[in-house]
Amino acid sequence: MPNYKEQAVSGTTWLRAYRLTCNNGHDQKTVWFDEERVILAPDGERITATTIGMGCGATLDAATAATPFALLDDSGSPTGQTATYADAYRLLMSLYYHVATLRDQSEAPGNV
Repeated sequence: MPNYKEQAVSGTTWLRAYRLTCNNGHDQKTVWFDEERVILAPDGERITATTIGMGCGATLDAATAATPFALLDDSGSPTGQTATYADAYRLLMSLYYHVATLRDQSEAPGNV
């Protein structure tokens, strides 16, 4: 059977991370980036498609903690600075402590 209303399309396509999963296990810390393909049609319509298992990840352990990576600005261009996997872990840990503290302060007696 032919495809119903099939037509050729043009546009721009790219991959992006749409979800980040961090596992803060006692023995192993991992991060996984789920990716989606984005298609931007000439008329501005944005179409996204995800595939189970499409993505990439990293493990933080003694062997990878000092692994450097380039820091990028909002446009994806290198800033000339680097960070390590351990730096990224500390940043996320600090963010967790910050938002957990804000939550706890809002739940404190007298803050209802």
